[in-house]
Amino acid sequence: MAANPPTRALEVAANAAETSGLWHDSAAGSADLAEARQLAVYFAIDYLSWDETAPGRRDDALRHYLPDGTNPGLGWSGHGRQRASFAIPGRALPRGDTVAVDVGVLVTRYERRGPGPAEPNPPTPRADVARRPSSVPPATARGWHALEADWIRLVVPVRVGRGGRLEVDLRPVGANPPTTLGGD
Repeated sequence: MAANPPTRALEVAANAAETSGLWHDSAAGSADLAEARQLAVYFAIDYLSWDETAPGRRDDALRHYLPDGTNPGLGWSGHGRQRASFAIPGRALPRGDTVAVDVGVLVTRYERRGPGPAEPNPPTPRADVARRPSSVPPATARGWHALEADWIRLVVPVRVGRGGRLEVDLRPVGANPPTTLGGD
């Protein structure tokens, strides 16, 4: 039985900065496959989550993956609400200086029903532990009704950026030539 093609594809690589702990450690020039997969999962969840009542939350989360100067508003109109709740990394393939990671993400869309809050809830103070912001909104919110969940597939290219950190690579696909599998 032939595999279905991805429902959606996104070519990106990963920048976790200081808070993620994902650093390039190899002299080979490409990202470690396990670290690339982990960062691709984080990015896919934040990329596919948004809430129009707190748009800055998504921008703040995506900045951790992207090189300086990259627009964190990519892929969202600024309207609506969507929540990615779970992601599974699949195959990770070297493509030039990137590692393309297939990620399946469980996403719940929301529909506006009735008035929403006058303003977003303030963030809840948390203990001082190692953490970074996420764009995932709460599962419930006044004025929103959850619809059915869907699986969405993304291909997330991860590369080693400045300072040895991994980052999401938004270069055009043609700038990342694929390598052959199973041979040199």
